[in-house]
Amino acid sequence: MNTLVSFKFPMAHTLKIPFQSIHLKMESGVTVTVPLMDDEVLIPGARSGRLAEYFRSAFQKKVIDKGNYATILNQYNKGDFHQSKINIDFPAAKDRMSYPAFELSFFYLYKKESEENYWGIVPSMGLDAVAESEVELQVRLKEAVLLEFARNRRLADVRHIVAV
Repeated sequence: MNTLVSFKFPMAHTLKIPFQSIHLKMESGVTVTVPLMDDEVLIPGARSGRLAEYFRSAFQKKVIDKGNYATILNQYNKGDFHQSKINIDFPAAKDRMSYPAFELSFFYLYKKESEENYWGIVPSMGLDAVAESEVELQVRLKEAVLLEFARNRRLADVRHIVAV
């Protein structure tokens, strides 16, 4: 979802950039809105407009007003994102007791960044990857998810799997 946000620069210059956010709907029915470029911020039940205003205000105060103008370039994403899904198979636990074999599906967003690169994001995990083709992007995103599972020992406790 895109919402335009305005930033005021010295000498009365104003810049508007799209603020892109994602709505993640939980099994419980709660919707969480997450900025596409900052997975550290989320507001349960918030609409994109409210989150965009919160972002605009904080970014203006903490970045623009302090003269860090170039940082705004990292927030601008030109082009349309497409949505797809990856399925990841997890074998049963070696002890055959902790958990059975299972499969998880993750939706991801991707876009062609340049002639040579695709960029993809798995919003529910806060992961991204870059690759030279859509097929390679899927492989890299799967690897990123598996690495996140290993790094955070998600398979050691079923509750950590359910949290995803």
